[in-house]
Amino acid sequence: MSVKTEKTIEYIGEILPDGHLSIPDEVKKELDRYETNDLKITITILPSDEKRGWDALIQLIDNAGSSGLSDVSEKHDKYLYGKSK
Repeated sequence: MSVKTEKTIEYIGEILPDGHLSIPDEVKKELDRYETNDLKITITILPSDEKRGWDALIQLIDNAGSSGLSDVSEKHDKYLYGKSK
């Protein structure tokens, strides 16, 4: 069965070491339904979890420095959890 209408399929993939893009099996099966090989590709670059983690850490460090507390590193349990070491 072939489909003759325009269809949008979105998925999150990754760039493989050889420069190709990964395509999940379910997307490949969906693409098999079409008689054309003409595709419009749009790439949205997502921030990696690693970068977001570092950004959060840097923000925490910046906020600690501007809090006016000079002993944050020594008493972090007190400030984070409300208890002593």
